Amino acid sequence: MVHGFHVEDEVRLQAKKAIYTCVTPVDSISSDKTARSTQSSAKAWKPITLRLPYLSSLILITLALIAIIQWLLLRSRADQGILFAPNINELPLRTSFLYLYLPTLIPVIYSFLWTWVDLDVKRLEPFFQLSKTGGATAEQSILLHYPFDFLASVPLKAVRRKNWSVFATLMIMVLVFWGLTPIQAGIFAVRTVTVHDATPIYRATGHITTQEQGEVTASYPQSVYNIAWLNETTPHYMTLDYILAAVEPSRIVNVSSPELSYTGVTTMYSVDLDCETPPTVNVSRHVSSTSSSGCTTDNPANRYGETSDTSKIYEAVYLGHMDSDGTADWYLNDYCRDTFWARFSKTTPEQIAAGVDDSYPIAGQAVSTQLFCTADFYQQEVNATVTARDKRVLSIQGLSAKAALPPDLFNTTILEWALTAGNTNLSARANFPARGFPCQESRMQDLPLNLQRMSPMIPIAIATHQRPMDDYMDPETMRLTFQAAYRLLFARQLADILKPDLDRARSSDGTQTYTTQAMVVIPGFAYAATALLAFVTVLATWVIWSCFTRANKLQTDPASIAALIQLSQGSSALASNARALDQSSATTLHAALVGRQLTLNYVPGDANFEDHSPKLLLLDERHDLDTSYKSHNMSAGIRPAELRSWTGVIFLMFQLAAVAACLTLFVRSTTNNGIALPSQNTIVRQILENYIPIAIATLMEPFWLVLNRQICMLQP
Repeated sequence: MVHGFHVEDEVRLQAKKAIYTCVTPVDSISSDKTARSTQSSAKAWKPITLRLPYLSSLILITLALIAIIQWLLLRSRADQGILFAPNINELPLRTSFLYLYLPTLIPVIYSFLWTWVDLDVKRLEPFFQLSKTGGATAEQSILLHYPFDFLASVPLKAVRRKNWSVFATLMIMVLVFWGLTPIQAGIFAVRTVTVHDATPIYRATGHITTQEQGEVTASYPQSVYNIAWLNETTPHYMTLDYILAAVEPSRIVNVSSPELSYTGVTTMYSVDLDCETPPTVNVSRHVSSTSSSGCTTDNPANRYGETSDTSKIYEAVYLGHMDSDGTADWYLNDYCRDTFWARFSKTTPEQIAAGVDDSYPIAGQAVSTQLFCTADFYQQEVNATVTARDKRVLSIQGLSAKAALPPDLFNTTILEWALTAGNTNLSARANFPARGFPCQESRMQDLPLNLQRMSPMIPIAIATHQRPMDDYMDPETMRLTFQAAYRLLFARQLADILKPDLDRARSSDGTQTYTTQAMVVIPGFAYAATALLAFVTVLATWVIWSCFTRANKLQTDPASIAALIQLSQGSSALASNARALDQSSATTLHAALVGRQLTLNYVPGDANFEDHSPKLLLLDERHDLDTSYKSHNMSAGIRPAELRSWTGVIFLMFQLAAVAACLTLFVRSTTNNGIALPSQNTIVRQILENYIPIAIATLMEPFWLVLNRQICMLQP
């Protein structure tokens, strides 16, 4: 009611202008439940938002949103994401819009569709109440003002008054405004994922034959030294334990990830040592050892070499099986084929200081461990994972039993002669002035190990399998130590023999693996959004059922002042009571009309009006309205609370606080090159980074909504 507005005068004025349209009424029951009004084919009026096509469309849209969310969730789980890029933040706007803004924009547009339904349900609720048989009291009908109540307070009022249609639409608005919109904003998150793509894998099968290999140059022992002591990068497809035949996928994905790797079948080459601890025989201070295969050697003195350094209490000896050029100090007989003898021993500083003669190995002079070992060179089919950038081997998995090397692949004699003599072939030239292994004594000068007249195999073994010196006295540790050296020496030499050319005729199923950033769907947020939409669907179904089962006698839209005047001109009792309450406040109207029964019905036999539309009738014919609360001097009118200055100041302060918070975060982000992550937990981060900011923003929307409705209502 607009205060200062004279109802009776306006009725006369509008009646003279004949501005009302005639609408033929449908069958209706009069207030005494016996009279019948004029019948016609006209139906009760409903806004388009409360008709079946519109409401059904909203339900279909809701179900479509549920299906889309679940489809995205399934795809995200199956593919580890729905959008991939090395750096998601560098994607163009046309792509980033899909996950940064569209998830929020969709529920905002969706809320607009429900806002129209909500407004029509709330503004028409008084007329639905009046259309019931027997009508409704004033507080249940004409005194209702749902469209102008704050959104969060309406559901409680609707439940208390049992206005279930209003409650249903208001709950939908609350769920969409403060539930779906912020949840949708946090439904996507950026994660680093590992992607596996199936692809054919090719491998190399060629090699340089022994007839084509030539002599080993000094480049080879220098490279071994660099790898063992200086951590030099190994050649492609090589590790310290083995080397692989070259392997590559048929195509490499265009990903700049440094972790890009591929997995496929190839051939591994390596060597194992089969060792045994031989028995020793001491005959007149002549100590010898014999292997189970019959290989016999005289043991060097336990203090092998000339030194009086009492800190060097350990000693290591390596004897290979051959010495073609006679440069080795000690070696086994030629009939000890592919076998070497090694010993680690430990004496005491007192024995060293006493100058015990080292010409003969004195029993009990030192504690020692000795082994006879035979090298077994082999190849094996493996499933290998290799990095695409530097061909570094990440892992292998054996697929077949170990097999002997092809006879034309590798000359083991050249390798073992070099290990025994410490030299490469004198006639082979390289880019290094030396012809043998580099001097390695400087690398071990801090060890308590006798370095006099030491075989070059010992430093390589210690470098590849570094342990405390006492550990080398254990036979198994000793075996692993020399095995590590053999594997490095063999793999490095084979790196120059294997050809890198791929055999396109031999392919196998493989995979490419790489890490990248992915836009993923957070399951918790997806399930929450689905649950809210499912609840909205249930409430929407109730709204449809309510719209088609409730009594409705409206014949036109009561949206304008003229339409409201038309509805109220059928009851003289209502007009006389309204005259007494002219220029009254809302408090006076409520106090005067509370408990009075009204109805929306037809006026049978009333020839004073040209139309036959239903009228607002006051069933209680008493004229003794309570006017004790009537306020005078209301001609100046009043402003709603939403349009008063103090409300505007409070809302403006809230807006300024939000702007200040945004500026503070921006300054901190610029100054500190970003803001520290509040947590590594994805759910916590999504709540703090997406849910809460959008939830705060949605708190402002109901105020703007009510403010807009007030201005539109007061515009006439």
